[in-house]
Amino acid sequence: SLELSGLSGDRKHCLASGTIALRCGSASAWAAGYGKEVADLFGPGKFQQRDLRANLAGRRCAGSSPDERDLAACCADALAVAP
Repeated sequence: SLELSGLSGDRKHCLASGTIALRCGSASAWAAGYGKEVADLFGPGKFQQRDLRANLAGRRCAGSSPDERDLAACCADALAVAP
């Protein structure tokens, strides 16, 4: 399991979405990510486009990562160049 404490919100979103994609498939990761942002839009959270971009990075990383360790490295690289 991945340690998330101390990581940025973007990194947490990437890792969460990527882990869901690895374990349950990309469609499930997409639904979870968008569901969370819709809940933020209408609930106490804060809807952020950047979260959706980080979720997309996680799903893309999952497509090229055989495990969570490679996923974590891919997320770090993907978010280092993201706007």
